[in-house]
Amino acid sequence: MTEKRKAREREGHTQLKKKRISVKKHNSIKGEGGKNRGPGLPNQLRKEINFLDETQHSFNDDDVNFDDDVYEYEEEDAIEDLKKNHQFDPVDNLEYELPGDFKDENVASDEDDEVNSDQDDLEEGNRRHVRMLEDITGLPSDAFEGKKKKDIVVSEPYPESEFNPSRDILDGDGLISMDDLMDPLSRKAGFSKISKRLKELEKKGKAVHAPLPKPVQKRLERQAAYNESKKVLTQWESLIKRNREAPTIYFGEDVNLGYSTVGAIAADFEPRTDFEKNIASLLNDTNVVEAHRKDGASLLELNKITVEDVRDRNSHLAKMRSLLFRHEIKAKRIKKIKSKTYRKLQKKDRLKAVSKAVETDPEVAKELAMKQERKRAEVSSECFQNFI
Repeated sequence: MTEKRKAREREGHTQLKKKRISVKKHNSIKGEGGKNRGPGLPNQLRKEINFLDETQHSFNDDDVNFDDDVYEYEEEDAIEDLKKNHQFDPVDNLEYELPGDFKDENVASDEDDEVNSDQDDLEEGNRRHVRMLEDITGLPSDAFEGKKKKDIVVSEPYPESEFNPSRDILDGDGLISMDDLMDPLSRKAGFSKISKRLKELEKKGKAVHAPLPKPVQKRLERQAAYNESKKVLTQWESLIKRNREAPTIYFGEDVNLGYSTVGAIAADFEPRTDFEKNIASLLNDTNVVEAHRKDGASLLELNKITVEDVRDRNSHLAKMRSLLFRHEIKAKRIKKIKSKTYRKLQKKDRLKAVSKAVETDPEVAKELAMKQERKRAEVSSECFQNFI
């Protein structure tokens, strides 16, 4: 930065010298009475030239030493130190100097702090673990210090009983016997009878093993079933072997099975139930048998009807067809309705009618239950087919 500044100052001095020389020549020409051949200078430029003439005495090339010209920045006082700006509160500037016999203290570094913090965390974790074991087991903290203290003497806070077993039982070294369980009942009435029964059971009874797991039970059942089926199949091994080794096989003589026709089956039919007996009595009636013998002439006479009956029948059929047609048209119109409220009202009316029918007639309730069960089965079968 200083070299650039020096170069700029040198260029400025050279330009000032050139301007000064040109101004002197111009003035000398005017003083001699000659013509002013130079261009006409504006007033602003002339003022600047006069200002430069006034300051040219201050710039003396002999007195300037560029080698020693070094830029030095002097820091100004802070605003709060000038005490001219009232936005800062007045504070006394106190300067404190340490005494001569002051000694630095040994301050721990960051690494030492990390090591100490890790050790503290580890110790705190161990203490928490020991407290947790104390709460669970009820033993003192000395029992969990490892191999420092092998012999642990624990005094039971409560006397030993069925509710507070001994230490050996808790550790798995001892077993609870029937005598231990019966001790609390020794002072009660009827204890002698119970003890006698227990002694008899101990003499006669045997220890029963715990039931096997279900997979093992199933495996044993399969093995037993396989052995039974194997015994049955081994009875036919000789026959199968003989048939395989024989060049030809004879299956015995032909047996006359007869003709299984409908007439043969009907001839051998014997009624058993009451309904079958009633039907057989009607079919074997004398009038019916005689009518069949007379080529059915009497049966045809019974089928004769009048013309009025035929007209009534035709009119009734026409009426039923018209009602069926109207019902189909109404069903199509209702099916096109997309209103949810209408559907809800229809469903409510239908459920009310069903509930009334169920209350009045139990047979209708059974039929409705059967219909619902069929629908449920159909829906489940359709879902299963779609899944497949």
